[in-house]
Amino acid sequence: MTMAEAIDRFLLVKRSENSSPNTIRAYHADLVDLSNFIGVEKGPEQLSREVIYLFLAALHHRGTSKTTANRRLSVIKTFVTWLRSDGIFISEDGFDKIITIKRPKSPNTLPDIPSQEQMAMLLDGDFPTAFPQRDRLLLELLYGSGLRVSEVAQIRVGDLRLEQNAILINGKGGPYGKSAKLRLVPLNAKSREALDLYLIERKKMLAKHNLETEALFFPVRDRYSPAKRGALNVRSVHRMLLYICKLRGLAPMHPHLLRHACGTHMLDNRCPLDVIGQILGHDNLDITAHYAQVSTKLMVNEYNRAHPPMRQMRSKNLAAA
Repeated sequence: MTMAEAIDRFLLVKRSENSSPNTIRAYHADLVDLSNFIGVEKGPEQLSREVIYLFLAALHHRGTSKTTANRRLSVIKTFVTWLRSDGIFISEDGFDKIITIKRPKSPNTLPDIPSQEQMAMLLDGDFPTAFPQRDRLLLELLYGSGLRVSEVAQIRVGDLRLEQNAILINGKGGPYGKSAKLRLVPLNAKSREALDLYLIERKKMLAKHNLETEALFFPVRDRYSPAKRGALNVRSVHRMLLYICKLRGLAPMHPHLLRHACGTHMLDNRCPLDVIGQILGHDNLDITAHYAQVSTKLMVNEYNRAHPPMRQMRSKNLAAA
């Protein structure tokens, strides 16, 4: 069996497990890169600790980021674990040596997070787009509830929990699949107002296009007939966000940056880490704690409030005033 054949079988298994399309694409890209490195006609038996180290070294010389290298190593370990469980050409010793490879240390940074003022500038004002009410709500949910863009695109009308002022989100694991991770996310006042306005306009738009769909968000300009029209494409959300950023005179943003801003700004405003992690759908608190590394405003404020010399200086300043 060649690496290409093994990869195809592996991806077939992942599809049967309801892994998301984005996950499948990432698996495919990372494993094809590995296959090209060792030779497409080579078999999985060529995989070894030394080969993986050489592959990681090649990624480094290409200028690949440590975050991407870590992801690829994680995918390789998942692939090798499947190979071993399926009895495909991986010895126990070879498996142990690969699975214990340590990840390259990632930089402890997040992208530059837009300020609360910049987010207000982004969300306020007109949305001169094909469907303004839809697009305003999309950005309000990305920031207000910290949703992943794929989660926003997958929301169905039946996921709305208006009586609870919340939305049921199908997170990692594939939309509505057996391994999907469900969570209930709250709506803030601006998101709820945008949702109420959108539901009115959504009904009008469906009637205008003679369309029936359970997708909360749908395209109004589509090359397919209305009968085949489905949920909004995540690329369309990214293009819309770039357009609004340009319109507002802001630096370009990716939808995931709004999720980072949500977590960071909640932390700035003293929201507990475990609550942030629950809202964002993090698997463990270590991921959520990463936001603390960019939340310098909170750190400085707490230092000035709590450290004895800073408290004494503040008292003197108050007395002098």
